[in-house]
Amino acid sequence: MKTTHATAARAAAAAAALLASVSILSGAAPAGSTDAAKAAYLAAIARKYGSDGDEAAALKALDEVAKKYPDTLWGKRAKEEVDPAVAGLPAPILAAPLGWLFFMTRSISMIDDGYPGPGPGPGPGPGPSHPPTKEEKEMADKARDYLELVKVASLKYFDEVHTLKDGTPLPHEYPYPTSATPAGIPCGKTGTPADKKAFTENDTWKALGFVPDLKLPFQYEYRSDGQDDYAFFEFTIRGDIDCDGYTSTFTIGARTEGTMKPTVHGPDVSSEFE
Repeated sequence: MKTTHATAARAAAAAAALLASVSILSGAAPAGSTDAAKAAYLAAIARKYGSDGDEAAALKALDEVAKKYPDTLWGKRAKEEVDPAVAGLPAPILAAPLGWLFFMTRSISMIDDGYPGPGPGPGPGPGPSHPPTKEEKEMADKARDYLELVKVASLKYFDEVHTLKDGTPLPHEYPYPTSATPAGIPCGKTGTPADKKAFTENDTWKALGFVPDLKLPFQYEYRSDGQDDYAFFEFTIRGDIDCDGYTSTFTIGARTEGTMKPTVHGPDVSSEFE
């Protein structure tokens, strides 16, 4: 799985962290300043999703943002994030036309980026030991279909307007990240698939309208971060279709870099039949 999709969001968060630290320590920015509130909020988020993520520190920072900038959008957002009684994902209230999405389909690029992936085996294999069967081809085709489904749902969600409980509009963003489901990669027909509730009762998968065929030997992971013109998502499917201990990966993502129009990356397929 590629990590370059997160580069823009990480860089923006790092810049925001620096700005926030200067503003807060100097006391130069008046409470209620939208720019200072945004910088402090993004700095807190960077602590949570950065390479050295510290959720406890992030929650403390978010609490400080909520208290210092209570009348700003960012202060309100921070308050909701530290309040355990608040539901995970806001509901969309408006979806702009997305006809342009149907013109963004790209050919699959066959690559092997060497990403080892989590169990059961050592990662991408040297190549399939036999020609793929009809069933294995159908599994791979289904994985591609899922990439397209989640891509369209992600872009739609990003384009929609979401609000806080008091009606305040939120920045545009992708559904929240969620851990790999199931935790391990199923091995062919003998693997243990995820429980259906892992998708139907998970805020992220619900927001995406994604419930896969649980008989397929795949693991699904959704990563995202950032808001507005610096945001990204990446959806990865991992599998061990022929149950040889090696994994295949199917990945798609999109990011914004200084513009509100996301650029789609992928689909990328690595070791399709291992």
